[in-house]
Formats: sequence, C-alpha cells, structure tokens
Amino acid sequence: VGLDSNSGYQLDVQLIWLEDVLANTCDNSSIDFVFVQLHHPYKSELWLAGETDFTGEVINRMEAFTTECGKPSIHFFGHTHGYSRGQSRDHEHLWVNVATAGGNIDYWGEYAQADYPEFTVSQDEWGFVMVEVEAGDDPGFHMKRISRGNEDEFRDNELRDEMHIRLHNEMPNTPVGIYPLGSGIDPDMLILEANSFQDVDGDEIMASHFRLYENCDTLSTPIEDEFINRENWYYYENIQESVELSSLSISPLSGDAAYCWQ
Repeated sequence: VGLDSNSGYQLDVQLIWLEDVLANTCDNSSIDFVFVQLHHPYKSELWLAGETDFTGEVINRMEAFTTECGKPSIHFFGHTHGYSRGQSRDHEHLWVNVATAGGNIDYWGEYAQADYPEFTVSQDEWGFVMVEVEAGDDPGFHMKRISRGNEDEFRDNELRDEMHIRLHNEMPNTPVGIYPLGSGIDPDMLILEANSFQDVDGDEIMASHFRLYENCDTLSTPIEDEFINRENWYYYENIQESVELSSLSISPLSGDAAYCWQ
C-alpha cells in the first residue's frame, strides 16, 4: 500500500481510502500481511525535524487493523537518512526506516534527536532493507537490514539487523508473579519478581511490562507503568545491555494501602 505523506497531500481522503483497503483486506484469506510505504516518519530518532503527524494517523489505522484482523503489518518510511526499526507496544505492527541508500547520512549528534520507546535500533549508516515473504500453510516474513557503513566505517553489505514474523505465532506462557504475594510486605524494599520467560516456539523474550495499582484498582491509572525492552541501540551502544526483564525495583510505598501488580 503506497501513500503520499508530502505536506500538500496529507488529506483525509487518503486515510479514508486506507481504511477501505484495510477493511477489504481483513477478511481476504489470500492476504497474510500488509506493508505500507510512505516518505515521512511519525517519530524519528535521528532527525526530529522530519516528523509528521499524518504518519501517526496512518499508524493508528494499521494498529487497529492488525489487532482486529490478526494480520501483522509494517509501515516503511524514510526522509530521515538512517536506519531505524521499532514496533507498536500493544500491536503486531513494525516501524521501519529503510533509508538511506545514497543520500547524506543524518549522523548521531548532528541534529536534534530523541530516544523513543518504540524503537529498538537506530543506525547512522547507508544501506537497504530486504523482506523475504513465505506463503503457504505457515506464512511468515524475514526482514534484513543490509549495511554499506558510513564515512567513518565501511561495511560490505553486512547484515546489521533482522526480524522474523510468523502469522501463526504461538503466544508465550502467561507470566506468573512470584513476589510479592499476600500481605505483610515491606513497602520500603520492594522488588517485583516474575517467573522466567517460556515460549513453545523457542522465541527469545523481547520485552516485559510491569504495572502496579494502588487499592488494587486495575481500571485506574497505574502508579508504576514500566515497559522494558531487551535491546535499545541508541547512539552506537545498546543502552539496555544486561537489563533485568523478570524483576523491577519499586520506590517506597505507603504501608497503609493495598497494592496489586501485573
């Protein structure tokens, strides 16, 4: 699916057309995945000035489609001259900046930049993205980032990132809270602990999500809401290296209240 994100064409008519395409695709058993491409990013770690809200409207519709129809999706974009891969937290939707094949790179430290939670990796390198799609009874796609390096370090078509997505993916085992349980817990020294990650497909854990509620009101806004990625390659390093995904330290709580966590 191709869209025009340039300033003169960020029109509702495009979004309505996209909604119609996605609605027709939802029940089409011959279509397993949907890839959208447009020029501008909604969020861009390497170059904030290139961002546009129109792409955010596209993402909202892709997320809703993926969740309602059970078909993974991607939006490919550029404008920022560098590579980034991320994902929507609660939907099977990937965000992929495929640039730059030959333009001037937007290097780390060159412009206003940001570490967005949606992105797992960003690289200031030339390169391109390949997607290999497998049809049949067990459809999937394998995405690869092939790098040509940058002005400081040459890379000869080096594989720098990859991701495999299956249509029929088995969910990992539901995590179980190990500690704390019950009452009489010291509110000043609290660490939430879950059991180890288990997945029948053999996939590795990518992230964990902890929430803590006061008065056990799980419909309220959590007083702690921590989403932890296993990886976050930002400014040449994985700033999540050695991060703990099965436990979370909590700041001191009131000893006169009840709390629940998940």
